[in-house]
Amino acid sequence: MDNNQAPQGGILTGVYLQHYKRALLIGMPIAMSVLVFLTFISRYFSPYHWNMNILGITFRLGGGVVSSIVGIITGTILVWGIITLVFICLQKFNVDLSHMEKSDEAREADSRIKPAGPIGEIITSILLAVLFLGVPFIMSARFEGRWISIFDTAALRALWLPIIVWSGAEIVTEVAKLIKGRYSWGLCAFTVAGGIVCVICAFIVFGDAGNILNPEFLAHLYDLNLYADVPYWVISNIAMQPNRIVLGVMLIVIFFEVIDVVWYTAKAKL
Repeated sequence: MDNNQAPQGGILTGVYLQHYKRALLIGMPIAMSVLVFLTFISRYFSPYHWNMNILGITFRLGGGVVSSIVGIITGTILVWGIITLVFICLQKFNVDLSHMEKSDEAREADSRIKPAGPIGEIITSILLAVLFLGVPFIMSARFEGRWISIFDTAALRALWLPIIVWSGAEIVTEVAKLIKGRYSWGLCAFTVAGGIVCVICAFIVFGDAGNILNPEFLAHLYDLNLYADVPYWVISNIAMQPNRIVLGVMLIVIFFEVIDVVWYTAKAKL
C-alpha cells in the first residue's frame, strides 16, 4: 500500500497523521509564543490596545490579564484549526508526502547533539551570572563626561537567588544535553521545564517586581529624551523602562533555546 494511501477509519491517518503531529508540535508552541510576546509588547510598551483581525476573528492584545489570556487561547485554537484543515485537505486530495520521509540513518543523524552548542550555552550562562552579580557596574552609559551605571548595583545583587536559579537551570539543561548526547522526548520535556523556570526568573529580575535601575541613570535618560523631543508615551513606556527591553530580549533567547530542542526532537522522532 502507498504510504499516502491511508486506511479508512480516521480523519487523519498514515503519513498525514505523522506529519500533522510534527506540524502541531512545532507550530503550536511557536504560535503561542508569538502571541504571548505580542501581548507582552503591547502591554508593556504601548499605551494602546492592539487589535488583530484574522479570518474575521478579532484578537485584542494587551489590556488586562484575562483579556490577554483569552486572546492567546483564541489565537492558539485558530492556528490549530488552520493546521488541521490543511492536513485534512492534503489527505482528501491524496497529496504525495513520501518525499518528506526519512531513512533510519537520517533520523539517527538528526538525533545526535553536537557538544559545541551546549558548551557554548554553559559558558554564556556563567559569564552572564558573573556580569550581573560580580561586575554589574560595567553596564554603564556616558552622560556629561562621566560613566553612570545603568543598574542599581545593590538592588541587582539583592536578586542573587533568581539569577543563580536562572543560570543553574540553563547549565543543568545544557549538561543534560551533553550527557544524553541525542534528542529525545524526555530531554525535550526537561528543556521545556527548564525554559519555564528561566522565564519566571527573568520576570522576577527584569520585570516590574524588581526596581533594579539606577535613578541617576533614569534622570539623565529622561532629560536626553526630552531634549530629543521624543513623544511622551515613548519616554514613559519604553525609554524609561530599559529593564523591560532586556526582559524582552531574554525571553526571545529562552524561547529559541527551547524551540530549537523541540524542533530537532520532532525532526528526529516523528
